Amino acid sequence: MPYWDKWIEWMRSSGWKRFAFYVWDQGFGLPGDWNGRLAPSHEFVFHFNKSARQPNKWIEKNPENVKARRPGQSTFREKDGSLKDFTSPEVSAQPNKIPDSVIRVNRQIGAIGDSLDHPAPFSVGLSEFMICTWTEVEQLVYEPFCGSGTSIIACEQLGRQCRAAEISPAYVAVALERWAIATNAQPMRVEA
Repeated sequence: MPYWDKWIEWMRSSGWKRFAFYVWDQGFGLPGDWNGRLAPSHEFVFHFNKSARQPNKWIEKNPENVKARRPGQSTFREKDGSLKDFTSPEVSAQPNKIPDSVIRVNRQIGAIGDSLDHPAPFSVGLSEFMICTWTEVEQLVYEPFCGSGTSIIACEQLGRQCRAAEISPAYVAVALERWAIATNAQPMRVEA
C-alpha cells in the first residue's frame, strides 16, 4: 500500500482537496541495487488546495509555436470526429505557457556544504519551479517546513520575499548556513 494513502485521506478530512499530482523527473536514477526494481528517478508531487487557482504562464514556448491560430487549424476533435475550433485562438500567440505535469529539474546532487547535514535537501530548481508557477512576484512565499532552507534560497535567487518555519533547531542552523553560502551574506539574529 503506498505510504501516501493515509496522508491523502487525512488532508481530505481536513478540508483539502487533492487537486492534482505531478511527476518530478529528477534526472538519472539513483545508484545501487533496488531489489529487482528499476532505479528511482522520479517522485510524485501532490497538489492540494481548497479552491482552484490558475497557474502562471511562465514557461517559454518554442518560437515556431508562437503564432496566431485560424479557425479550423485545431487538431482537437468533437465526439463525432469533426474538428473543434479553438476556444481562444489568440492564446496560441502568447510567448509563454503553463508548465507541464512533468517537472524536469535535477535533484540536489552531492553535499550542500562542508559542514551541512540534512538527510533530504530539495533541489533549489524544484522550489524555484513551484514558486514561479503558483505565486506572483509581489506575493510573500511561506514555507512551513523549511528543512535545509531550499525555499529561502530559491526566493533569494528569484528576488522574492520568503518567510519560513522549522521545528528542528539543528536544521534552522543548516538553513542559515546554507543561505549564507548561497548569498555570500551573514545572517543576523533579530529579537521578536
